[in-house]
Amino acid sequence: MYREHTPVECYGVLQRNVNVKRDDLYSLPPAPALGKLRGMRSFLKKLSNGGTKAVGCYQTRVSNVGHALAAACREFPELHAVVVYPQLRNQERPDSIEKAERLGATVCAIRPNVLPICYQQSKRLLGEMGGVLLPFGMDCLDAVEAVARETTLLPTSVYREGTVIVSCGSGVTMAGILKGITCPVRRIVGISCGRSVKKIRQCVEQYTFMPPFVELVPPSLPYYQSPRGSCPFPAHPHYDLKGWKYLVDHLDELQEPILFWNVGA
Repeated sequence: MYREHTPVECYGVLQRNVNVKRDDLYSLPPAPALGKLRGMRSFLKKLSNGGTKAVGCYQTRVSNVGHALAAACREFPELHAVVVYPQLRNQERPDSIEKAERLGATVCAIRPNVLPICYQQSKRLLGEMGGVLLPFGMDCLDAVEAVARETTLLPTSVYREGTVIVSCGSGVTMAGILKGITCPVRRIVGISCGRSVKKIRQCVEQYTFMPPFVELVPPSLPYYQSPRGSCPFPAHPHYDLKGWKYLVDHLDELQEPILFWNVGA
């Protein structure tokens, strides 16, 4: 269900070449296309070895993390997946919730609220079940180290003395890239998908030093709004597509070689 490593593909964009790390290709059906499954699998392995029986997540209405968790738990049959999500009145359940349930997860709807409150509600629900809630955004060392290991395997020709672009939800992928780069880079740009730059920076600095060539770009759109425009490869409309739009809009300012890290969200 998983690839050991993911490819780098080259795309022509406005007469320039852009290297794309297709980390969305890490997982195969029935899992969703989601690079963060790397860190999740490592986290679940530790829970499994520690005797945990139930593991849950809070999923926003545009995320696929619940689907990913349900699929990942098939590798650890002693773990039961629980997916908590916000359900609006008279609105159909997200397709990813349906897929998680078909894979055996218990799904729990809660009233929509601001993210911190929803996350705390989810944590309380899992506690009542005797389970563990995944860190939101997979903000944990397992996830950072998983990205770092994959980064070390990149051919340096795709980013040496150039530019790296990545969409940032929590900041975990950015932290992993920073820990894993093995040659000089001129600029790394993280485009927020909705979280404040301050909180992304705090996340990154938990795990690694943030050098001066790193730039964090504030969100230009709310988390639940996707930008206009197309992409030559599958990109999550509320996550990766925001980073891709920044890349296209600022292409003239970017030093080659250019590497775009596609997570899949």
